[in-house]
Amino acid sequence: MLIVKDNKVLLVRHGKAAMNLTGTYGLPAGGIEGGETEREAALRELFEETGLHADFEDLIEYPNSIYVGDLARKDGTT
Repeated sequence: MLIVKDNKVLLVRHGKAAMNLTGTYGLPAGGIEGGETEREAALRELFEETGLHADFEDLIEYPNSIYVGDLARKDGTT
């Protein structure tokens, strides 16, 4: 989930439960639990990971094409 306010993007720092991602930063995310809609899951995950609340009206659907990669290089290039 991408949260933007005042031209700032909210990132969460992954804890020990994230195993190989521990200490890295990413977007709030998670899975859909039984009986939930995608929007319900998004709102629940947002609260679970950040303590923030949002309303259905605050959500904007975005195409489901997500690419994740590590763009940081040791030499400082991207």
